[in-house]
Amino acid sequence: MADDETYDDVTYDEFKRAILADYYYFVDSGDAVWRAAGRLIDEVGRAMWKNPDLYVCVITTVGTICLREGFLLDYLEEPVRQLDDITSHLIGDARVCYRDDTATLKALITRTSYDIVAPDFPPDYFV
Repeated sequence: MADDETYDDVTYDEFKRAILADYYYFVDSGDAVWRAAGRLIDEVGRAMWKNPDLYVCVITTVGTICLREGFLLDYLEEPVRQLDDITSHLIGDARVCYRDDTATLKALITRTSYDIVAPDFPPDYFV
């Protein structure tokens, strides 16, 4: 994609489906769950920094994946707790998906015990 792309035409729910598809591909290819989660963030880094809604989607989706598996990547601990509310930016299925995702993430982060995993090579933008 060109450098001036803003990823404005990608909806929250579409991006989430793509993230999940990549995650399952990584795991099915033999990556450990924590490594697959980190690879997701590396892979979609450009998109998530170009579009704040996609940033929220990535952090929410990857945070939920991790917490369901009983861990959280150390560089995600603060971002999952400080996400902006993007409800007003979304419509239709994207808004419904976002609301469900944030409710799930909040429930997991407050009710789940989890280990903190510190990968050897976190993405540069989280260091």
